[in-house]
Amino acid sequence: MITPTRWRLGLAPLALLAVATLVLGTKRVEQDVAQRAEASLAQNHHVAEGRLWPSLSVRGRDVRMGGEAPTPAEPTVALGVVETTWGVRRAMDGGVTTTPSASPFLWRAAVAGNSLEMAGAVPRDGSRTIITAAAQSAMPLALVTDAATAARGAPEGFAKAGVFALGVLSQLERGEAALSDSTLTITGQARTRAGYDAVRAAFASPPAGFTLKGQITPPRLTPYVTTLEKAGAAARFAGAVPSEAAQGAALKALAAAMPGTALKDATAVWSGAPAKLDAAAAADLMGRVAAGLKTAMIQIRDGALSVKGETSSQQSRAAVLALLDGPLPAGLAKGAVEIAPPPFAWSATRGDRRLALAGSVPDEATRARILGWARRLFQGDAVTDGMTVGATPEGFADGARTALAVLSRLAVGSATLGDRTITLEGGAYYGAAAERIASLLHTAAGLPAGWTMGGKVGTAPVGPQLPARECSQLIATALAEGVVYFETGKASLDADAAGLLDAIAGTALRCPEAAFTISGHTDSTGSPEANMELSRRRAEAVAAWLAEAGVNRARLSAAGFGEERPVASNDTEEGRAKNRRIDIEVREP
Repeated sequence: MITPTRWRLGLAPLALLAVATLVLGTKRVEQDVAQRAEASLAQNHHVAEGRLWPSLSVRGRDVRMGGEAPTPAEPTVALGVVETTWGVRRAMDGGVTTTPSASPFLWRAAVAGNSLEMAGAVPRDGSRTIITAAAQSAMPLALVTDAATAARGAPEGFAKAGVFALGVLSQLERGEAALSDSTLTITGQARTRAGYDAVRAAFASPPAGFTLKGQITPPRLTPYVTTLEKAGAAARFAGAVPSEAAQGAALKALAAAMPGTALKDATAVWSGAPAKLDAAAAADLMGRVAAGLKTAMIQIRDGALSVKGETSSQQSRAAVLALLDGPLPAGLAKGAVEIAPPPFAWSATRGDRRLALAGSVPDEATRARILGWARRLFQGDAVTDGMTVGATPEGFADGARTALAVLSRLAVGSATLGDRTITLEGGAYYGAAAERIASLLHTAAGLPAGWTMGGKVGTAPVGPQLPARECSQLIATALAEGVVYFETGKASLDADAAGLLDAIAGTALRCPEAAFTISGHTDSTGSPEANMELSRRRAEAVAAWLAEAGVNRARLSAAGFGEERPVASNDTEEGRAKNRRIDIEVREP
């Protein structure tokens, strides 16, 4: 028999069990529905920033959808996907919002040292993940702050533009990248020289579809140094210039200041140039200074201009020093200047009836003396004066006089004076003269104390043999242009006559069949008898010189005519000088 009381007591546990079973079953159903709906949404790509954007709330088999949709069309499509999911009875909008639109679409990234900040708008298409990964890869030690908010309206290729911008920023000490729709502007200063070059290369290939603007300044160089080094006809321009435009202007200025110089450019663009420095004007000054130097090292260091070099002449040295003492371009100040005076050099070069003088003389008075000696010794030669006033060694004037005297006996050659040294090279008119000159070089007769003389002298090329008529014309021309010098009142030949007599002897040796009559003449000063004797002895002295040169003595004769055959009036000094002469008659034997 069943007791009612006991039966009623058993109903309570059964009811609880039924309720629990119902609740647990409902939760399993809701979980299953939610999982199926989420799988359908994922399968249909309703994803934003790497995850499903819809948020689902399931009650029984009814689904409410919330969340922020990336586009206005997404909620309707997503609700349709949920509603068609197996197990869902009804899908409802549970307060879906849409990502706001940004116009213009602005994004910004700024770097300062090891800090990177990003702000502005970012699309919900996974771009944030891509850009963040790019930032961590390009700047692994940077502290990254991303304050960008999601927005619609991003230009196509936004992520590529962001990655490009971060790649550039990774090379900057400080800088900013700003994206406004499809225009990307990047500014800042490069951290290293290699980074600056990398950024310049990157700017040449911007991301497709974007306009790239901005300016990247090169890294700062301290101290700021620019140099110009010159050696002969080659020069190297190196160091820092403030910009590519300044670099081009500087090279143009250097080329104009140093025409004919092979210029190599080894400069690079750096920040840190002194304020107000005009790179082109500074380069122009460097070039003009270098043009006046044989070797040069010119440096601008933080605006201080220093010069070290050598010049080829005192005149060039003075011009360079005057240039440096004058007004300097803006931003420049004069620094150390070491321009060594040129090593002493003086030369006389003879050839083709011309005598060229060059090098340093101590003063204008010595220059005048040397020119006087040259005209006396090189009678008939055109004298070119290229001498300049400068430092000379002690005894220079006497050394130059000795060198000119020896050179006058060469048909072609040169005499070079160094520091108390004389070097002669060339060819004498004939073999015997070459031997005599070689002896002079070894004995160094007449040199000032402490001087030495040497060199190499041979015989100049001898022309073909001449008939007596041509020989006569050549000798007559030589005597018309020059004077055979004798010691005053004596028959002894003056040493300065050697050059003219060697030239006459060289011509006579080319006329082996001709006979030569040497006649001496005087002015009317003194007694006729003494003048007759003096003129005869002087004619014989010339004949003896020619014989020693190698002219056959049998073809030489000498006669004195004293004052009997004047060619000018003896009433003037000029006329008397013309009457004191040597004539040579050339005839067939």
